[in-house]
Amino acid sequence: MKTTFKIDFVDGHVLINDNGKRILVDTGSPLTVHKERCFSFLGRDHSVSVSILGSSVRDLAALTGFEFTTLLGMDIMSQYKVVFDYENKELAFLTEEEPDLIGTPYPLINIMGVKALRMNINGHNLIAAVDTGAPLSYIDKEITSNVSPVGEKEDFHPTVGRFVTPIYSLETEFAGKQFTVDYGILPGMMAVQNKVLGINAVVGYDFLKNFKLMFNFRSGTVIVA
Repeated sequence: MKTTFKIDFVDGHVLINDNGKRILVDTGSPLTVHKERCFSFLGRDHSVSVSILGSSVRDLAALTGFEFTTLLGMDIMSQYKVVFDYENKELAFLTEEEPDLIGTPYPLINIMGVKALRMNINGHNLIAAVDTGAPLSYIDKEITSNVSPVGEKEDFHPTVGRFVTPIYSLETEFAGKQFTVDYGILPGMMAVQNKVLGINAVVGYDFLKNFKLMFNFRSGTVIVA
């Protein structure tokens, strides 16, 4: 079975609408969060959380500045093959028997539940977590030592609230394609936690918009069409 949704991009966030539910799609979240403990998606009922890191959906919506009913996380997404097609504004969920995209496979690294890819950023071969819930990408501050910031942006995270970060425009290479991505610097303990996990960057909208990707979470691959 294949189910395709139209993507509604809001400030770089990926949202879909499903039977009256407005769903924020976030590969960076291990959990699905809904206003109720029962969440129905693609014909199945799931037992889900009503908060994450102490924040409810209402709290998260207040931080983002737009309304949604559900944060769709990896506990449900990992049960499917998921195709992100930003150019055509489409998001597809495929069951296991459906064929993969025709394209080039790359290893999807699993670091304590965090999904990551190897890529080159600013001349460094790095491991970057893939976060569809991130409108802004992030990089280890040490990687920016030879460049100057091009500006500042405000962002948020449930653990720290809203914060301002300097922005660095860095050459990025993945799957034989080169492009520029704007990266911020994660604050405090968030940066430390990533470093402990061996994660050098977090890539979001500015990175993902350059590709049509299928994530096959069970086989641990990403296919670039």
